[in-house]
Amino acid sequence: RFYGFVNLSAGTITHATGNLVVGCGYGYGRVTQTGGLFNGTIWTPAEIGFAGGEGEWLQSGGETKLGGDVFVGGVATNFNSTVAGQTAGWKNCPCLRRDSKGLLSVTGGTFTLASGKNLYVSAFGAGTVALGGTGVITANEVVLTNTVDEANGVTHPATVKVTLSADGAGLIRASKLVIAEGTKLIVDVGSYEGRSRAFAEAPVIEGAFQDITYIGANKDYGKVFARNGKLYAGVQRGSIIFVR
Repeated sequence: RFYGFVNLSAGTITHATGNLVVGCGYGYGRVTQTGGLFNGTIWTPAEIGFAGGEGEWLQSGGETKLGGDVFVGGVATNFNSTVAGQTAGWKNCPCLRRDSKGLLSVTGGTFTLASGKNLYVSAFGAGTVALGGTGVITANEVVLTNTVDEANGVTHPATVKVTLSADGAGLIRASKLVIAEGTKLIVDVGSYEGRSRAFAEAPVIEGAFQDITYIGANKDYGKVFARNGKLYAGVQRGSIIFVR
């Protein structure tokens, strides 16, 4: 297996030509960002987990700016053939594999797509978005979908993981949030006992999380609800009254 790592803590990395791919084919790739600026100035897609590869983007600080759509967990072939302008060239490409794995984790800093650009999760593989702390993901549309691998009888639903803490729960900010049937939501409640935190905000929200799992010490008291174009996660709170 092949491995590739990028660590960014200060300064600027500029991506100005070609596709940005983290984890391709038989490879594993990881970007770890604790500070600095990752500046993608080109309109082509960024792919975290592509063509059977495994990719991770772990951001706890700094800024990421990308000029194109972002795919976490595989890329649908129609997108890639359009970008390449050479449909026939993809006929024998390993991008037809549906076992790509991608993770986008933003627990600090900002991960921002250019105006009109979308974030796709599990478009052609297994994709996960992890949120927490003060991290913010901003895109035009965020599409949480499912990959159905009919040949192997496997379904790869998109997964969103939210970790509650005193610092926040992270935030997805979009003009439209699409939640496909079967999309998974994992809420790490931990020992959190504070007020509910918004983890997604969008004027238009299509679908709803139906497969929700709570983990952590207060998992029995976890809750998720929608209000005024926002999705919140928190813990149930109340009073106990003893009558004698």
